[in-house]
Amino acid sequence: MLQILRRDPGALYWSLGLHLLFALLLFVGVRFTQDASNGGDRPRVVQASVLGDPALSARVQEVRERLDPEARAEAERRAAEEAARLEAERRAAEEAARREAERQAAAARAEAERRAAEEAARREAERRAAAEAARREAERQAAAARAEAERRAAEEAARREAERRAAAEAARREAERQAAAARAEAERRAAEEAARREAERRAAAEAARREAERQAAAARAEAERRAAEEAARREAERRAAAEAARREAERQAAAARAEAERRAAEEAARREAERRAAEEAARREAERRAAAEAARREAERQAAAARQERLEREAEQMAALEQQRFEDEIAREAERLEAEAAEATRRPPSVVAGGGGGGLSSAEQRQVDYYKGVIGDRVRQHFAYPPGMSEGLSVEFEVRVTSAGYIVPGSVAMQRSSGTPAFDQAALAALWRAEPLPVPSGALFDQFREFTFTFRP
Repeated sequence: MLQILRRDPGALYWSLGLHLLFALLLFVGVRFTQDASNGGDRPRVVQASVLGDPALSARVQEVRERLDPEARAEAERRAAEEAARLEAERRAAEEAARREAERQAAAARAEAERRAAEEAARREAERRAAAEAARREAERQAAAARAEAERRAAEEAARREAERRAAAEAARREAERQAAAARAEAERRAAEEAARREAERRAAAEAARREAERQAAAARAEAERRAAEEAARREAERRAAAEAARREAERQAAAARAEAERRAAEEAARREAERRAAEEAARREAERRAAAEAARREAERQAAAARQERLEREAEQMAALEQQRFEDEIAREAERLEAEAAEATRRPPSVVAGGGGGGLSSAEQRQVDYYKGVIGDRVRQHFAYPPGMSEGLSVEFEVRVTSAGYIVPGSVAMQRSSGTPAFDQAALAALWRAEPLPVPSGALFDQFREFTFTFRP
């Protein structure tokens, strides 16, 4: 009872209440003053008639008076004995009733105690079932906490792996960018102004792309931060709702979290070592590629230098040949002029005056214009328009050529500039690349020995 009282005081109070209720019902429902002499016998019904005749009453009185005193004494004794017997039977019946009441009360108490014991056993079973359910709930929550810790560890490992890959990708892109910058620098030094501006445009486009990537990465980081805050808020609400169960499972959950954190730390350390090894391998690969690229560029530079040297030698040879042809052409021109001068001295004066009429005929002028147009088309085929230049520019050069169409070295002079030095230089380079120029032969060539060439793209 004391154990029941300590475990469940309410059960004891209910038991006492039931005892009192049964005792009250017992005392209210049993009539202790009722005569129990007849027991369970049914009363006999006798049909009788009571006469109220005065004569009969007088007769009875007379019979009584005639009875002797001994009979009256015997009758009184018998009546006393009968009364004593009846009293004893009444007392025995009362005693039996009392005992029956006590038995019923004891049975009621036993029944109440049995029911109280059953109720206590039921409550104990319910308490144990609740404790078992709480234990199972605690184990479930501990398992959930372990799973949550493992999930967070996995997410953290995945995040770090993503960061490592992003860092490796950034390092690779940085190496590629540096390599591209080195290539662009080498090409910029070897190329013309147009190539340099194209490289600057590409560099600007690359910077814009990287800026876009940086902004996209910042947006992704912001979204991840908001998602993490939302997850933290929901986790806080879930923890607040399960605070009672969490206190019960706090020790096991703490152990599980410690184990998970230890495993996560080990996994993170392992991944960090792998990331560093991968970065070192990427760095070495980038250095190897950079060295290979530098060696390739050095080989290309040497090959270009060899080609340049070969071209210079060929140009020198061509210049020597051109100089020789030019000298031969000048010698032939001098001989022709001398022959013409000698012929002029041999002509009569009238013939000299008549032949001195200057100017070109319309047909000759059309041929001159035609050849100038052909020369202009030839130069346009070799012209590269500088980037950013406006249209409508033109430049004039004074040019001397041989009969083979080659420009006399040092004879090109700019008569009128376009106002844009880059355009003037590009036009001059196109003029030299267009050699030999398509000049006419015969007497019409005299108009192209030294002529003004106007270039419009």
